[in-house]
Amino acid sequence: MITGLSTAAISAAGARWRITTPSRRLVAILIGAAASVLSNALAGRRRRQTERELSALSDTTLKDIGLSRSEIEFVARHLDIPRTCDSNAKH
Repeated sequence: MITGLSTAAISAAGARWRITTPSRRLVAILIGAAASVLSNALAGRRRRQTERELSALSDTTLKDIGLSRSEIEFVARHLDIPRTCDSNAKH
């Protein structure tokens, strides 16, 4: 799985290029665009995963953490989840 670290590495690689010719400039723009698309895709994946996990909780559990079922989508969209967070990782 590609992580936020990989996105940062792609962005850094594009920033290191010395923009002197139009072709190098185009490559740098394409690298930046690819990094942006990847970042947005990963953010969407984290949002959908958060929605699935919260939706699986009972109403009582949601109430215990201060949420109602109608707030799940809002929380998933606006909650800042670290890129390195992996719910499948063993702790």
